[in-house]
Amino acid sequence: MMYANYRKPVQRQANPEQVPAVDALRAVLPALGYGDAKFANDLLGNFAQWGRLSEKQLHWVETLTARGLAPKQAPIAQVTVDFKNIQDMFDLAGKTLKRIKVKLQAVGGQAVVFNRAGPMSKYAGQVMITDGLPFGENKFFGRIDVTGEFFATRNATQEVCELVKEFSEDPAGTAGKYGRLTGGCSFCNHGLKDDRSTQVGYGPVCAKRFGLVWG
Repeated sequence: MMYANYRKPVQRQANPEQVPAVDALRAVLPALGYGDAKFANDLLGNFAQWGRLSEKQLHWVETLTARGLAPKQAPIAQVTVDFKNIQDMFDLAGKTLKRIKVKLQAVGGQAVVFNRAGPMSKYAGQVMITDGLPFGENKFFGRIDVTGEFFATRNATQEVCELVKEFSEDPAGTAGKYGRLTGGCSFCNHGLKDDRSTQVGYGPVCAKRFGLVWG
């Protein structure tokens, strides 16, 4: 029987002139956003494999390092909303549900999803607002802290901000509007089938779980 020759990978020596720049990038990784961190890890992987980077790659190493070192501006509250209405609704639903999400739709069709951060999160108890896509692929619109301040990101359009305010003032009415508009329940994402559910905008089970008027 013939065996293929095994060739041990060549260990390439790192370019000593590039090591400080690569180490600086590695040090700021925790400060980078998802996309920048992914790109930075690719660059670090290339350096580990080949021992050197091209001029273009080295330029990006320096650019990403500068982004990681740049001072972060404190978020500014976009608007103050009535957090208690949302909080009460989530508290009641939390007695029977482990994961709570409320899906709405802004003017123009943008999906907007509200969920409350878990106890292990740095934003525990706060309402996080995204477009509902998986983490890393989603748009993060901002968060509502327990004082009722809505800290919006640059992803949050005026339409999204207006929807956040509307939902905080009238959770049931806003959820019902979504259901009547799309034919689907904001809370369970199931289609509305009977006449009463279609008229109200959500079904009797979700109404009971979230403390909303139905019958």
